[in-house]
Amino acid sequence: MISIPKIQGFYYGPNGAAPVPIGDLFVETFSPQVGSYTNVGGGSHVVTSGNMAISGGNGFFANGISMGDVVWNGNNWYLEYEFEATNTSNGQFATCFGLQSISAQSQNVYWGLYYSFASNTFELDIFKSNPAFGQLVTSWPGDGLVMLPGELIRVRAEFVESTLTVTATNLDTPDSLQVSYTWGYTLADTDIKPNTGTLYILAPVSTINLKSYKFGSLYLVGVDRAFFGDSITSGYYGGGTANRFQDLYAAQTGKSIATFAGAGDRSIELANTIALSYYTQFAPKKIHLLIGTNDIANGVPSGTTQTNINSIITAFQNVGSQVYIGTLLPRNGQNNLPLNTFINGLTGVTIIDYYTAMESSPGSGNINPLYSDDNIHPNAVGEIFMKNLLVSSGF
Repeated sequence: MISIPKIQGFYYGPNGAAPVPIGDLFVETFSPQVGSYTNVGGGSHVVTSGNMAISGGNGFFANGISMGDVVWNGNNWYLEYEFEATNTSNGQFATCFGLQSISAQSQNVYWGLYYSFASNTFELDIFKSNPAFGQLVTSWPGDGLVMLPGELIRVRAEFVESTLTVTATNLDTPDSLQVSYTWGYTLADTDIKPNTGTLYILAPVSTINLKSYKFGSLYLVGVDRAFFGDSITSGYYGGGTANRFQDLYAAQTGKSIATFAGAGDRSIELANTIALSYYTQFAPKKIHLLIGTNDIANGVPSGTTQTNINSIITAFQNVGSQVYIGTLLPRNGQNNLPLNTFINGLTGVTIIDYYTAMESSPGSGNINPLYSDDNIHPNAVGEIFMKNLLVSSGF
């Protein structure tokens, strides 16, 4: 298990420029690279010098800058950036960053500083736009950040498992604020943890000079075992991370693990070219892949999913990882046969047949109720059962 992670950073520049490794870290801090970036709502923004000056918009979504070559997956990352605001008068947003999902669930999350009339200072907020727009947490009432034009502000956001913590610091004062929000693991929770997506800088009303940022992983390089999947792997059920099958496996075996999974993820989230180039930087000794149930649920053609799975397998085999792939769990009578037949026919990988072992009766398409409370996700008993299958497979 990883208890105190070491930080690595990475940045993919315009047109998919590769990250620069420094020793055993992937770190690149930059004064925004020269290049063209897409404006949300049309047009583009061209960076021609060391500062990225961002202006226009309504403080939320209009004219935001899409850093489309920066891809994230919802566990254990950090983003740190520094900026100066040229105008901090009433109503002016200081800065707002966001991670905009490319998944079917559209679980977008944003955070930033904005002016509070009540305290005449800037408040720190975490909010979302989907499935229903709203504030998740704010520094109101109480502390606010005093920020004057030209002062250097640092904002650091860390997402560890399902908790997002954002800290804003005025480096010239110094003065700071911090807020945190934790997404639930229970089915009754209305907020599902955000999925894989791309980075957006949401345009302030006044001009912001972005000086630098780092974006990277909070996982160790060279983990023993990496787990890739959807809500079944991320642990979307009644319990916490310690009860997930992969964490139970880690506790039993002592292996160092990393989990890359988000509720609603499909194979395309993992097979995304830039995402794969990030995941494979870790070169795990073995990976566990369990993906595709949401492809079927969302009508993705089986051939497309098969192509995506083959791309994922090939990418990891190319960096020396041994691949273990699970058959899809039974799901509310869903027809998993075409995709599971494909998985069972794969060569050069180790197959863990969760479907056969966990189906309530042959041909039913339903999970044995002993292992699931919703006929989709494993419960605590199901997690232990999956862990035992995982250990028995030689993983």
